[in-house]
Amino acid sequence: MRTIRQISDELDKLYSELDIVQSMSEESVRLIFNADCKGKYISLLNEEIDSLENELEEVERYHGRKRNFVRTADLPFLCW
Repeated sequence: MRTIRQISDELDKLYSELDIVQSMSEESVRLIFNADCKGKYISLLNEEIDSLENELEEVERYHGRKRNFVRTADLPFLCW
C-alpha cells in the first residue's frame, strides 16, 4: 500500500498536468500526450484524480490503526 505522501505527490502532479492540459489547444494535447482528443484526456485525468482521492481518504482513515488478525466487531479483519 502506498503512503499518504506518495499519493499526495501523485495527486499534485495530476492536478498540475490537468491545469496545463486545460490551457493547451486541442492539437497540442494530441501531439504532446498522444491523446485522441483533449476532452477524453481531461476525462481520464479526472478519473485518475478521483481514484487517488478515494485511495488517499481510505489510507487516512486507517492510518495509525493496528492490524487485526482476529475477527472482532471493532477492527477490520485481514484475510489472506
